[in-house]
Amino acid sequence: MFRFTIKILLLICIVASFSLVGLVSCKAQKSAGKGAQGTFDENPEFSILFGLVVGIGGLGDRAYNDMLYNGMINSKLKYGLDFIYAEPEDEEASEKALEELILKGAKCILAGGGWLHVDPVDELARKYPDVYFVILDDFANEYLPNVASVLCKQNEGSFLAGALAALHSKTNAIGMVGGVDQPVIHDFWVGYEAGAKAVKPNIKVHIDYVEKYDPETNPFENSPVGRIVADNMFRNQNVDIIYQVAGGSGIGVFNAAKDNERYAIGVDIDQDHLVPGVILTSMIKKFDIGIEFIVDSILA
Repeated sequence: MFRFTIKILLLICIVASFSLVGLVSCKAQKSAGKGAQGTFDENPEFSILFGLVVGIGGLGDRAYNDMLYNGMINSKLKYGLDFIYAEPEDEEASEKALEELILKGAKCILAGGGWLHVDPVDELARKYPDVYFVILDDFANEYLPNVASVLCKQNEGSFLAGALAALHSKTNAIGMVGGVDQPVIHDFWVGYEAGAKAVKPNIKVHIDYVEKYDPETNPFENSPVGRIVADNMFRNQNVDIIYQVAGGSGIGVFNAAKDNERYAIGVDIDQDHLVPGVILTSMIKKFDIGIEFIVDSILA
């Protein structure tokens, strides 16, 4: 049976380097009328082709996009399922990629672009009522019978990252570099700042965004600008630890940390190996396990 059952999944985030452990809850949401055990039902003999659209910038970011893809690979190995994927280079291509996968035969689309996919999913779910959509990392505009979403409490893992940063800070100033000024990034920030101030109430916590300095370029794939933003924090704001929440742009943050003999915190996956010696820890989001949960819920 093809279905999506509403559940709460508690993911344990193993945060690298200092054995910091964060708890991140992923939950699938459907229309309120279906209740906690609502399902997507189809012909029990239906063979489903999954489609994954990763975030802008595509694979190779060594962070969010790679994490989603690895979740599909793990699901393929576990269930023997078929999936196709698209890795758009920009926002416009990201919207088109959803429908392209449908035209190629995908019957369940995992929309990994977060806020970028909310409006397109709303439109396409009405146009293709026999295709099922799962928005990753954001709410749907409307939970139609064929729409669900999965959200992560990255603020909880970020709280612990902020607490660790505050404990290790020698300058009483830490920072965060986000890719874009959007709600999902704010969620990281709220947890990070709260964790830091829970340990040191008077600590200064700075934030800046890659997109602010180069709005025409993918903010999650702009390592040179990420490096500039981080370097400014290290040199001009006396920050000694920066939490990067900017995907592939985070490599620039790590390199700036190395240049300034300071520390950085990775995100999404264990990033310690990318620039050894400067990654204090990584807040592992574990959305790869979230993908497996989604697939398991649909195929169960």
